[in-house]
Amino acid sequence: MDGITVVVCTRNVRDLLERNLPVIRRNVPRFEILVVDGDSTDGTCEVAAKFADKVISDEGRGLAYARHLGIMNASHPYVLFCGPDNTITEGLANRLRDALKGDAKLAGVAPQTRVLNKSTYWERTTGAFFRHFINRVGPVAVIGTPCMYKRDVILKVPYDVSIRSAGDDTDLALRLHEAGYTLAIIDAYSDEDMPLDRSAFIARWRWYGKGDAEFYAKHRSRWTWKRCLRSLMHPLYSYGIRATWVLLSRGVPQYIPGFYVAVWARYAGWIARARELREVTAPEG
Repeated sequence: MDGITVVVCTRNVRDLLERNLPVIRRNVPRFEILVVDGDSTDGTCEVAAKFADKVISDEGRGLAYARHLGIMNASHPYVLFCGPDNTITEGLANRLRDALKGDAKLAGVAPQTRVLNKSTYWERTTGAFFRHFINRVGPVAVIGTPCMYKRDVILKVPYDVSIRSAGDDTDLALRLHEAGYTLAIIDAYSDEDMPLDRSAFIARWRWYGKGDAEFYAKHRSRWTWKRCLRSLMHPLYSYGIRATWVLLSRGVPQYIPGFYVAVWARYAGWIARARELREVTAPEG
């Protein structure tokens, strides 16, 4: 079997879904489309029901649980996760599947990302982020949406459903590598269609920071102090210090302030989620 299930995880994204899900349905008419919704209140489910083969609820339990449900309810051996802001084609999906079929140890693959929106500074900064730091063909440590996994591998090495923020893909990637699997980005592109103003940009990076906090809290007890320090310094080094040099050397210094806003937002999210986790685990009395 070579079938593909497309899984779209949603929560209160009606406008994005109305724009992009019909395109996905039109582009991949032969594939199963499964929408996993996080208790939306804005009519997202009603839009999903028009175009998806299945719509199920994650009962508001978070993105990792939603992706877990996607794996569990998929009818086919290849599962393509995409966001409501992603546009995919049948050709892209087939290329992702062919890459997975060609390597027994390859657990997941992702395309490079092309940001369509360029009207605001924050959209252009996001495009620079993908263009200069993410879009790199070959083996990688982590892949994000859109991405395709072998369903049987993720049944063996599943998502950690206790993670409620963005760190679920980082945690999964770590455990896949530890189990002997690899991940890669292939020489193909998907389009991201998400309008971003400053508030939305900051919210996105705060969400990443909350994922950092959960990932760090889960693994720090088994890490060396050097590995802990590397995790703590990752946002500042990768998207502050190193990004400054890369953007200067490539003649696009105008995006440096945006990257430092991203660094600030990511640490703000990290600190906020770390405090929440500490309150949950603190003894009473």
